[in-house]
Amino acid sequence: MGPLGSDKFRLAVSADGSTFFDGLSVDNANGIVDQPRLPRCKTCTNYDDHVGVGGAWT
Repeated sequence: MGPLGSDKFRLAVSADGSTFFDGLSVDNANGIVDQPRLPRCKTCTNYDDHVGVGGAWT
């Protein structure tokens, strides 16, 4: 936690102790907090989601 080689305050994490990833960073110019590795959602459906020609998604 800290500047860690840049002017931005950041919290970095590492799985192996040699490669670090920013968990969050705070821009020193405007104070905006960024989460560069923000969790994403991956989903799938368990039914046919085909839409035929001229059809409408429901």
